[in-house]
Amino acid sequence: ACVSQLEREAASREALLSAKADEVESLTAASQATQAQCSQYVMDLQAFERQVDSLSRQLAHSESEAEELNRGHEVLVEELRVATQVRLGLERHREELQQQIAALDSQVAIARARLEDAGAEASSLGQRLALERNKVTELEALMAGMRAREYKTDLVSKHGGSQVAIMQERNRILEEQVTTLQHQVTSLQQSREAQDHEVSRLHAEVL
Repeated sequence: ACVSQLEREAASREALLSAKADEVESLTAASQATQAQCSQYVMDLQAFERQVDSLSRQLAHSESEAEELNRGHEVLVEELRVATQVRLGLERHREELQQQIAALDSQVAIARARLEDAGAEASSLGQRLALERNKVTELEALMAGMRAREYKTDLVSKHGGSQVAIMQERNRILEEQVTTLQHQVTSLQQSREAQDHEVSRLHAEVL
């Protein structure tokens, strides 16, 4: 009976040991599975950290590019502002030039009209000068004839004092007329020269 009891106890212990061994094996397998899962978690975490690091670098690069683009945008805005000011300045300068051109056109038109008037006046002065010179020439010839006749009359008649006086008076009047005409000719010549100078100046302004 004692042997049977011992055998039963031994079998019970073996069964317990077997159960414990199975439990240990199960726990060992679970531990290994957990360790493998932890290793996978570690690898996943490392991969995630690498991905985060890559994303961080990409973000820093994107921020740098954004700053560069922002600086480029500011430069373009400044260049646009300067270009706008230059354009406005050029437009104002163009308007000023157009006004100057219009004023010059008006001055040229006035100068051309004055040139035509001066040309006509110069032509008229030339004609008057020629007429006055002809008158002087005619009067000088007349005076020479009168003086010749006066000389002959003085030789022919010593008693014709009154006629000689008349001839002398006529000569005096003719001499005064000649002197007056010579002054007029000189004045007309000076006017003609001044007019020619004005015509030359107007020609230079028009050109």
